[in-house]
Amino acid sequence: MFRKLARATPAAAFLLMGCMAHGTVFTEAGPPRERALIYIYRMPNYAMSADAAGFSINGSRIGTVAAGGYTYVYAAPGHYDIKQFWSYGVLTMMTPKMWDDLNIALDVKAGETHYVRMGTDMEGGAIDTYHWRVSEVPAAQAQIEIGKEKFEPQDKDLPAEFKP
Repeated sequence: MFRKLARATPAAAFLLMGCMAHGTVFTEAGPPRERALIYIYRMPNYAMSADAAGFSINGSRIGTVAAGGYTYVYAAPGHYDIKQFWSYGVLTMMTPKMWDDLNIALDVKAGETHYVRMGTDMEGGAIDTYHWRVSEVPAAQAQIEIGKEKFEPQDKDLPAEFKP
C-alpha cells in the first residue's frame, strides 16, 4: 500500500502543479483612458488547481484563469455581470455544488481600475465544503495580492469590446 501511495504522490503533485498559472509575473496593463480596466485574478491554492476557472462578462466568454493567475479586460463605462464557472470535469462531476456559478456585478466608469478576486476560505478538508467567492477587492489590497500572480492570456475569441 505504501509503495502505491509513494508512486502516486509525485504524479498527483505534478498534475496539480501543471495546472497552476505559468505566465509572466504581474505587470500593470496600459491605462484605461476612456474605458475601465478590470483585472480578474485567482488566489494560488490547491483547491481545484487541476481545473482552470472560466470567466464571462455579460455572457461573453473572456477566458480561464488557473490558480495563481490573472487576466484583464477593458470595458466601456456601464454595468457588467462577471460570471465564474467551472468546465465539465471529473471534480465537478463528483461535486455537484461546483456547478453553481459565481457572479459579481460591477458598475464601471472611464479611467477606473477594478480588481475581481476568486478564492476560497478552504473550510473543512473536502472540496464540497469549500466556500468559493468572487468579489471586488480594494485597490490597495489587490495590488499586494496580484503582484505575485502570473498572466493568463484572454480567450482568442475575446470580443473586440474587451480588448486593449
